[in-house]
Formats: sequence, C-alpha cells, structure tokens
Amino acid sequence: MSVSPTARARERAPGTRGHAAPGRMVAAPTLERAVAQARARDRRVVGMDVAGQRFWVKFARGKRWAVQVSKGDPRRALAQEVALLGAMGARGAPVAELVAVGTDHYVTRDAGPTLAAMLATAADDPALPDRLAAAGRALAALHRLGMAHGRPYLRDLCWQEATREVSFIDVERGARLEAGPRRRARDVALLVMSIFALVPDARGATLADAFLAAYFAAAPPGMRAACAGFARRWRWLAVVTAPLRWHEARFRPNRRWKEYTAVPLTLARLRRG
Repeated sequence: MSVSPTARARERAPGTRGHAAPGRMVAAPTLERAVAQARARDRRVVGMDVAGQRFWVKFARGKRWAVQVSKGDPRRALAQEVALLGAMGARGAPVAELVAVGTDHYVTRDAGPTLAAMLATAADDPALPDRLAAAGRALAALHRLGMAHGRPYLRDLCWQEATREVSFIDVERGARLEAGPRRRARDVALLVMSIFALVPDARGATLADAFLAAYFAAAPPGMRAACAGFARRWRWLAVVTAPLRWHEARFRPNRRWKEYTAVPLTLARLRRG
C-alpha cells in the first residue's frame, strides 16, 4: 500500500478547498494493519479508527451479480475511482482526501456524516437548509472546474462541521473530468431528486430551494437554463413512472427512499429555473 499523490499534494497545500481538515500523519505499517483487520470483515466499505483518527477503506469487491453488471470488473472500477479522486483532488475539487492506495483498495480520511444520515435523524433541524446551501456551493465549485460527479445523492455528500463545507465521496462511473452543461445539469437533477426522495413534502421543497439558490449563485454561466432544459427533455418520465408511484404508495408506503415520488417533484422544480 502506498501513500497517494493526492495526500502528498495536500501536505504541500493544506488549505485546499473541499477536503477534511488536515489530520496527523499515520505511519504506513499502522494503516496497513488496520486495513488487514478491515479486510477480515468481508465488506466493501469499512470504517477504521487509527491513531485517534477516522478513515474509510473501500475494497474492490463485487460478489453480487447486480454489482458486477452495473460496475463491471471490481478492480478496474476501483482503479478508475482512484484515478478520478486523485485527479479531482489535485485540481482542488471538494472530494474526500485520498490517503493510501493498494492493489484492491483505497483509504480516505473521514469527511464527516452524510447529508442523507442527517436528514434521516433530524429532518426538522433548522440548520439543514444552510447545509444544503453548502452542498450547492460544493457542486458549483466542482462544475466550475469543468467536472461532473455523476451521482451526487445526499448519501455521497459529507458535512464538515469544522469548515462548514461539503465534500463528495463515491466518485464512480458517471464522473467526468471534462463535462458539458447537460452532464452538469444531470448532477443537479440527481441531487434534487435525492432530496425529494428522502423528504417528499414541503420540507423537501425548502431544502431543494436552499440547494438550488446557492448552486445557481455560484455555478458556471448558463446552468439555470441548462437545468430547465434538462427537465423539459425528461418530462415524459413523470408520465412513465406514474404506475410505479401508485405501486409505491399502495404497497410500500413506509419505504424511506421514495425515488418515483421524487421524479415529478424534481422535474417541476427544475423547470421553474
């Protein structure tokens, strides 16, 4: 296992936007022992407490056929994610800090709780709109660098209390280092959809408004129109998913992730610009 170039770059520029506050260096053998213990748990992502600091290790595993179909070869997918995280971090994007890389895993420094977890535990927290606004600024920062995250669901956004900023994790197949307005608009739509999927009511609308207001204020020129255009092009999804919404309401009313309910809410909000 080797220390990543991103981590070395961070030592030279500790104020890089978007990463967790700098932590103490951990000796490579100590980190390797922690990774070996995490490997024995036979899980894809494992949290580790090492020398009083929190890290996460992600392994190249895809035993389930659905994972293999969606992500392809696990080692190749992980190598691609490592390359994307390294490139994004080197360019100053708000992504999790890559600490170490092995042949079948990588380690990142903990970047705080996810916004999805915060909504699950305290959806009425008056601080949440400010945190969604921070998410808007973070996504705008990524887009100003010409990039796209690919799947910015709230479970992929971490809140850093110390800096009051948001970082992205799980940069996978949909991420791009060079992305045009349509792919960036897709990022915005997926993030708004993840809000409504978790909170499909007036509270969700408030959070979506907070996110979009901050995003459009800091986004590259033309993104408001690009998002409205995206919603118009995909408006047929609201019709196609209507039976699925009925099924969800009738047979799975207690399901926490209401993806189909979120589709028309997202499209209607983006069309407003």
